[in-house]
Amino acid sequence: MAQMAWKYISSEGKTYYVGLFHSEKDGNLVIYCGSNIVHIDFNVLEASTFSFLIDDDLCEVVVEPAKTGFSYQFFANREKEAERKAERKKLDRKYLKQTIIFGAIFILVIIGGTILVVSQYRENIRQREMEIARSAYKSIATAVVEVEEQTGDTVIAYYRFLTNEGGEFSNAVLLPTGKTPAGLPVEDGDEFTVFYTEDRPNDNSLKWSMPVTAQLERYRSRVTERHASLHPDLTAQQVNCQLDIALQLKGLEGWADFYFQHATPEENPFNNNLTYKRLVRDVPFKQAVEKACLLR
Repeated sequence: MAQMAWKYISSEGKTYYVGLFHSEKDGNLVIYCGSNIVHIDFNVLEASTFSFLIDDDLCEVVVEPAKTGFSYQFFANREKEAERKAERKKLDRKYLKQTIIFGAIFILVIIGGTILVVSQYRENIRQREMEIARSAYKSIATAVVEVEEQTGDTVIAYYRFLTNEGGEFSNAVLLPTGKTPAGLPVEDGDEFTVFYTEDRPNDNSLKWSMPVTAQLERYRSRVTERHASLHPDLTAQQVNCQLDIALQLKGLEGWADFYFQHATPEENPFNNNLTYKRLVRDVPFKQAVEKACLLR
């Protein structure tokens, strides 16, 4: 199961975390923004583009087959935004000409009809997304985790959540490594997305790959503190800049490499000083740091 995460600052200045998880075997795809699912699709095994709005920004996720698995890109499509604005200006000129020719009453009819069509179109999209979400995953909620340590690194993660109907339910998951699949430790109070069946909330599944926005901020705080303590020569802005690049290039696994950069492969086979060095010495990371971080 592939997972990616990106940090996005909208044109309104708001910060969002966009991510996806994608089954390379059967093609099931979920794209989320914070704790909200923005797109669900199935059998995504070929090159595909998925569009959605963040605030009023037109954003796209591109999925493409690669030599090994798939590659994923997320960006705001400024070209289409420009096309939309140009099209709106073109329509405005057309409506202005019609106003001169046919009069104000005709324009009011056109505007009223346009608003109705757009509203109905958006409502149809919203209803379709809701139907897909209900049929595929039923309902979602935010689960709060409590950790009970066992032998070695193993922990039992107890989680509880409130349903949309107000009922409280709980469950437990065994984590042999004490970490999420991305490699980050789980602590008391951590929050993740949980899927549950609406009429049977006990039928639920916690998604470690879908932390809520508040949890992403907790991760950032923990990784920032660790990275800053190991590199006191870096400014706070440079630390944050490097974390942003690691998240964009490698998702939450990149943050796990930063968090465990002091560990040996014997202590942590998946995220350690070698995986950290491999990440920061890789050409895309070095180029991004040179462009975005060195002058801060």
